[in-house]
Amino acid sequence: MGVRGVLFKFIDFKDISNNHFAFTQEFIAENKRIDLSLFINGLPLVFIELKASNVESKEGISQMIRNQKENPNI
Repeated sequence: MGVRGVLFKFIDFKDISNNHFAFTQEFIAENKRIDLSLFINGLPLVFIELKASNVESKEGISQMIRNQKENPNI
């Protein structure tokens, strides 16, 4: 007897109106504050780190890389 499975699509790419989009400001996960996050159908897909205009962009990039290494489950 073969294995049966069900195909489940988390995101509807054919009709995006079937999806739920949500942005959060200062989402906290694993004791880390993420400035902006995009969720599609409840899945966190995009994290954005914001910095003041007087802070170099490489510092924001370094912080995101450090967060990924310290908290790979986020």
